[in-house]
Amino acid sequence: MRFVGAELPTDWDQLVDRWGDSVLDAIEIAIRDATAGQQGIAALVQEAKVDVFRIEGFMRNIRDETYKRSIEDRFSLANRLKSTTNALVLDKEDEYQQKTVNFAQLPEVQRLQLQIVSGAADIPATRFLGQSPTGLNSTGEGDEKNYYQRIGAEQELTLREPLDKLFALTVRSALGNYPADLWWSFRPLWQMSEKERAEIFKRKADAVRALAGTNTQPPLLPIEALSKATENMLEEDGTLVGVAQAVEEYGGLDEGEPDDDDQQAALPPADQ
Repeated sequence: MRFVGAELPTDWDQLVDRWGDSVLDAIEIAIRDATAGQQGIAALVQEAKVDVFRIEGFMRNIRDETYKRSIEDRFSLANRLKSTTNALVLDKEDEYQQKTVNFAQLPEVQRLQLQIVSGAADIPATRFLGQSPTGLNSTGEGDEKNYYQRIGAEQELTLREPLDKLFALTVRSALGNYPADLWWSFRPLWQMSEKERAEIFKRKADAVRALAGTNTQPPLLPIEALSKATENMLEEDGTLVGVAQAVEEYGGLDEGEPDDDDQQAALPPADQ
């Protein structure tokens, strides 16, 4: 079995013996940028508040070790007093300023970087980041359904052929042959709600009833064929699991087909 990664141009594809490229390369740069942004924001947090002191003659006297120690002791004492009394004690000639970092736009920058990663991975942000859907009356259901449809398409295009070969080998190894009526399918990722299932079942039932005809209209298909097709449809899509066994035991639509006498009896009485 051959699982080729991301497709490459012909010249490059030959260099890797036509195995393609890693499917993760498409999002590697986006992940690195998002990581770098997160690290930058974390570094800014450490610099969120910086105290700035202006001292006359500081640079001129800093070479003196005695002066240096006195400065260190001076501001260590000032910080202790600030922690104890919530007041900063300075000399009259000293200048003090507190600089802070504005974080107003940083959450938006970080969110944008994560959305870029989400787009590179082709996964909806509501699923990838666990965030609430944005937009007027948006529930995120459409994005989720499109995502599942894309995964389903990739399963059919990428996995179907190699898994068919594996499935055939496994079945022949276990049974000795490959039954003609044996098939398999991918389990659907999108799960319908109970209301949606009920609506679809009602539509199918109405369609089968229309094909079967009425007392005044003939059937559009032979009842035997319609019965078998309906049985297969309901069994395969999981609407009525076990319907094939039930039909075998109790009979199908064709066995319950009314005869001419029943149809005549069902007609309304003629006007006298």
